[in-house]
Amino acid sequence: MQDLDRNISQYVYSGSKPCKMAAQGEAVIGVSFGYAGFKLKAQGAPLALIHLKEGLGWEMEAYAIVKATSNLSSTQK
Repeated sequence: MQDLDRNISQYVYSGSKPCKMAAQGEAVIGVSFGYAGFKLKAQGAPLALIHLKEGLGWEMEAYAIVKATSNLSSTQK
């Protein structure tokens, strides 16, 4: 991590901002959520999306509780 840290120009608090910065030419590389990259590329941003071969981290960006769930208290936890 120390070797990686030396090559990071700045740390931002948004998960999609590194990708947005790369799309706008403010950064050469942005480590970001895949969805942001796909969305910006579809809008015409000059991005090349690269994914790790050995798996990716993930984060749930949305969730829902089905209205008729039979175990509401467990679902809410």
